[in-house]
Amino acid sequence: MKVLFVGHDATRTGAPILFLTLLRWFKENTPFQFEILLKNGGVLEPEYARVAWHKVMNVDTARLAFFRRFLQKRDLLAGYRKAGIGLIYNNTITNGAVLEHLAPLKCPVITHVHELENYIRSCGEENFAQIKRYTTLFIAPSRAVQENLVTCHDIPREQIVIVPEFIFVDGFRATQIQVSKEVLRQRLGIRPEALVVGAVGTTDWRKSPDLFVQMAVVAARRYPQHKIHFVWVGVESCWELGYDVEKAGIHNITFVPPMPNLTDYYNCFDMLTLTSRIDPCPLVCLEAAALGKPILCFAGAGGMPEFVEDDAGFVVPYLDIDEMAAKVAELCEQRDLCALLGERARAKVFERHDVAVAGSRILEIIHGVVK
Repeated sequence: MKVLFVGHDATRTGAPILFLTLLRWFKENTPFQFEILLKNGGVLEPEYARVAWHKVMNVDTARLAFFRRFLQKRDLLAGYRKAGIGLIYNNTITNGAVLEHLAPLKCPVITHVHELENYIRSCGEENFAQIKRYTTLFIAPSRAVQENLVTCHDIPREQIVIVPEFIFVDGFRATQIQVSKEVLRQRLGIRPEALVVGAVGTTDWRKSPDLFVQMAVVAARRYPQHKIHFVWVGVESCWELGYDVEKAGIHNITFVPPMPNLTDYYNCFDMLTLTSRIDPCPLVCLEAAALGKPILCFAGAGGMPEFVEDDAGFVVPYLDIDEMAAKVAELCEQRDLCALLGERARAKVFERHDVAVAGSRILEIIHGVVK
């Protein structure tokens, strides 16, 4: 049997990076033959090509006549039938139309859901109706995602398996650091003695960089005795954030553009704050934790509290930036506690969130579906 792995694109974002990590593990550790189908391409496409033969549909960008599209899809199906595709592994809920086109293969479908309700709704009712229609089994990375599928979409709980989100932990060890903490802090204009509060993400509403700025303002005004510097990696250009920083009159915050290699920045941080309003289980938190950084996040904002619990950082009430700033100050005062929480976070990643652990579980699930 051959497996068809279906992804939505090859951008340098969470779900495609996780998908690529899984595919690499499958190639190196299982006898499965597989092909890859991407709805759209992106900068990671050459990396996918190194793993297996793949095809990019470009359904959102190509302006093809209907008949030409029809022929392309028909030829694609014929090729997959000839190849002996026996299972479709669909990564993300955005691929409803793709599953519709692949339905004539009459294969069982596993859908790996990385999204919460805000993103499910943004993709439209018809898209998720197609996902539900063709999916045999769902994989969720956290209880938060599972509960949303059960509560909002009436998916039976027994049809959902939780596999915690994962990373290739060997890629986030001290040996992978290329620029030392001291050198990077000097480049960013950070005092050597400062405690660095980091964050990583895009500048959309969901990731909430505005709340990160507000927290920095609170910390600067209420805890002036502490030397704290705030760094957000992932800001290409955002006039609004710069406006807030200037109007608030704070000078201890730095914005860094997106970086392909974040290991040096995680190493530079003393902790990672997740100010997301909604986030299923962000990989950046696992990556930072793998380097021994404690995580601060909001309760009720997704799956990260399930990782942090009471021993790998702090979970504060939803949108309570005052309390998050207070916890930052607490870790500034208690450096030993900061290190202790970070070490527990690191241990959890290695125990629960390595791709080897998740890959083995997903392999069991695949065997269970096609038995």
